[in-house]
Amino acid sequence: MALIFHCVFEDLPDRQQEIISRIRSSNDCLKGRKLLLVEDDMRSAFALSEILIQRGMEVHIAENGQLGLDQLQKIDFDLILTDITMPLMD
Repeated sequence: MALIFHCVFEDLPDRQQEIISRIRSSNDCLKGRKLLLVEDDMRSAFALSEILIQRGMEVHIAENGQLGLDQLQKIDFDLILTDITMPLMD
C-alpha cells in the first residue's frame, strides 16, 4: 500500500507534493492539545503517551473508566482515547 501511494505521490505536481510533505511532517495540529488516555495496561499507556508528548500534546492518563470519568469532569479535553475493556467499567 505504501509503495502504491508513493508512486501516486511521485506523479503529483510539485506544489501538491510540497503541501502533502508539509502536512505529513507537521505536528502543529497536536501541539497544546489535551488528551485523556484511558488505559489499564501501563506499558501501552507509557508507549503511546511518550509519542504524543513528543508531538506537543498534554497527556493525562487514567487507569480505569471511573478515573477517566473523574478527570473528564475536571478538565476540558480535546481528545479522548480509551481501551474498550477496562476494570470497573467497560
